Amino acid sequence: MSMAIKEEKLMGQLEFRSIQDAIRRDTSDQWVRVEGIAEKAFLIKPYQRGYRWEKDNVIKLLEDIEGYMKQLTNQSKKNDMLDFIESSNGNYSFYDFYCLQALSVKKEVNGDYELIDGQQRLTTAFLIYALLDAFCNGDDRGTEPIYSIKYQRDGDQVYDLTTEVLKKIPYSIEYDNQNISCPKAYKKGNGQRDTGWFHAYKENLKTGILELAANDSGSLKIDLYYLSEAAAAIVDFLLRYEDSNNGRILEDYFRIIQRDVLFLWYEPEGANAEKVFGSLNTNKVYLTNAELIKALALKKGDDGIMFENAGHRWEAIEQGLSRNEFWSFISDTEKATRINLMLELYARQQDNLYSPNADNAYALFDWYEKKHSEKGQREFSKEVLEGIEGIYDRICEWYDDVEIFHCIGLLTNFRAKMTEHNTQEDLLKSIFDAYIRSASRDEFTQNLKCMIKDCILSRVNNRDKGKKWEDYLDPGSDYFQYDDPSQQANIKAVLWTLNAWEIIESAENNTVEGDKRKRKPVAVKRLPFSQINGDLQNKDVWTLEHIWPQHPDESEEQTAKDEYEKNIEGAKGALGKDDVKKITDSVHSIWNMALLTRRCNASVGNGTLRQKREEIIKKVLKDKEYIPTSTLQVFSLYYNVGETSSANDEQYWTLFDSKNYLKRITECLNSFLGEAYPAAQTNGGSAT
Repeated sequence: MSMAIKEEKLMGQLEFRSIQDAIRRDTSDQWVRVEGIAEKAFLIKPYQRGYRWEKDNVIKLLEDIEGYMKQLTNQSKKNDMLDFIESSNGNYSFYDFYCLQALSVKKEVNGDYELIDGQQRLTTAFLIYALLDAFCNGDDRGTEPIYSIKYQRDGDQVYDLTTEVLKKIPYSIEYDNQNISCPKAYKKGNGQRDTGWFHAYKENLKTGILELAANDSGSLKIDLYYLSEAAAAIVDFLLRYEDSNNGRILEDYFRIIQRDVLFLWYEPEGANAEKVFGSLNTNKVYLTNAELIKALALKKGDDGIMFENAGHRWEAIEQGLSRNEFWSFISDTEKATRINLMLELYARQQDNLYSPNADNAYALFDWYEKKHSEKGQREFSKEVLEGIEGIYDRICEWYDDVEIFHCIGLLTNFRAKMTEHNTQEDLLKSIFDAYIRSASRDEFTQNLKCMIKDCILSRVNNRDKGKKWEDYLDPGSDYFQYDDPSQQANIKAVLWTLNAWEIIESAENNTVEGDKRKRKPVAVKRLPFSQINGDLQNKDVWTLEHIWPQHPDESEEQTAKDEYEKNIEGAKGALGKDDVKKITDSVHSIWNMALLTRRCNASVGNGTLRQKREEIIKKVLKDKEYIPTSTLQVFSLYYNVGETSSANDEQYWTLFDSKNYLKRITECLNSFLGEAYPAAQTNGGSAT
């Protein structure tokens, strides 16, 4: 990954800073190189944590600078750039240089600078500089740190960390009965470096820094431990570092550190340092994997040309994914950068060994960076762009197919609570696997429906081949019962499947056959998964509404209890005591359930069927609230194919209504998903 600024475009920044923060245009900001802050003293006050970089952070930085060096193939242009920098008094032009991080500082009365932000990289840069100085210059190295970093701990006590640590960085060690200097050990060349010497040097270095920790009576023990590990990581890097030209490459690396590595010097005027620190770290925008990979993919090649319309092609995918109605059918959660989902899928398709790493937030970027090193710029850009375009184009095809759209949207909705997939990436990978093994479009949809079926029956143990949907849905069974909290998600899954099927059926056939009085389904083009997927809105908005009201619990107000008793008495008069008892006994069965938003559910209360229907219609007409198709249909008694009781006059929910509703649910599952016992998934070529 390059940290270059080229042709007025900042291509990237290391993990922890946003691109916007990396190049502010404030008049108080300026670019400074490491030697530009030589002899300055920085103070880190107690409100900040200490040095905490891990080995991986240090190696990543070193390798990143090495990658930057490899890009500098035109030495004459580079020399011109350095001359320009030296003559411009810190006002850098937009040529190549390596941006490390912003340093936010506040000048103290004594001339020192309080370091508000940038401690980790400034400290690491000191270690790198000091060790390179020792390895390149030996006993001619500097005897004072390039700049000093002091920690204020335990009251007003100040500890000069860099001065003390520098004393523990040897330029030579006793090894094999000889005093061997760092330059001599390093420039042995031709791959003949003595790893034993490097191991001894590293242990000597770590021991020295840890002695400081052992002798520290304050609170710097942890900081010094991390510093010892960071120093050891730098030595490991130097051992592996390329040794062509008899060590001259290392000196070039040192020169890059001295002259090309820049900090953005940011000195807020008249600000409270602690408030600035809190603001910077609270609002810090971390670069995502996608942003870092984009910087790799959109870089120009050695010929100075970006791969065929790479920027426009990347932007087209990002714009497509930005549409919520599109995004929500493949993802139930929001992401900082949506194209990250495409990049994750591509990596999984290309490498069966790749998997996310909980301990490394940048595992995905590491995978792409490795590919970039292997392939070279142009081939890498070509493969990545064509790869994620292929994934995006295939998803677009699925989006345009009403049936496939609803199958995938349902699986996305079910994922969090009812599938074996921990992440949306896991689910989409399994969907693509199903697509690849399917010989046709119809076979692919059947495989998707098998996955939906598995979700719906996920709470059913020992699924019996002989059982039908009717057996599972029967009010007398132990399945799909609201009073079992573990089954509520499965009830929702059945009802969302019913809603999807109603829309698919409506799209396939807009005419109504049979009874002319049968109400036509509400015209909805497709399920709005952006409203359905509660996690995308950071809340669970959908609830199960009892069509025939359930008995109020003890916590409810007396008015709700009185309303319930009044309606029950009215129903007994209209329907008879026996029917009311049968309905009440099965009040938690799926034939008495409908989907409503939490807000709408609260507003309908314990009313009768007619009262609830009127409230729901008001929500649709007045409040423009989305009500699922099957919910509107069930409260409108659309599923009845014959006359209801004239005495009832559609005021109460009856056994007749319940049975017709259950019949429609069963018809949906049998027609849309097939038999309850899962069919074997087929193998074949790719679906077309």
